[in-house]
Amino acid sequence: MDLEASFRTLGPRLYRYALAILASSADAEEAVQDAFVSLAEARTPPREEARWLVRAVRNGAYKRLGRSRRRLELLRQGAPLLVPRESGDPVDADMARKASEALGKLPVEQREAVALHLFEGLSFREIGEMTEVPEDTAASRYRYGIEKMREVLDERS
Repeated sequence: MDLEASFRTLGPRLYRYALAILASSADAEEAVQDAFVSLAEARTPPREEARWLVRAVRNGAYKRLGRSRRRLELLRQGAPLLVPRESGDPVDADMARKASEALGKLPVEQREAVALHLFEGLSFREIGEMTEVPEDTAASRYRYGIEKMREVLDERS
């Protein structure tokens, strides 16, 4: 198990996932860090390291979500949930800001489904397994989340 290679490969993906749940950069970083510390301390390495890390980040994020009220204030202040590509194009930064605002208005379950499907490319079956809901529920959360984001973005246009 090469933790450094795993972190380089999976770290950005896990961070984006935690950020979509927590709406706090600091909390997302801590959730990812805690997951990797747990992996390093595990007596036996998990069979599916990537899946194990995603589950560990999710569990850590939800634990923080339950005890952190700071995320609500960050969302109200327009904290970015999406990190724009490093193109240097102000249009990309503006688009990421608007999409972050729309994503931040979603209930956490919808925000999670949107982030996992759009940004991580997971199927609804995989999202359902990860979040312990039926595949149809995962798809519905995604669909309702996208509809709500469209409404928010249309209002801003």
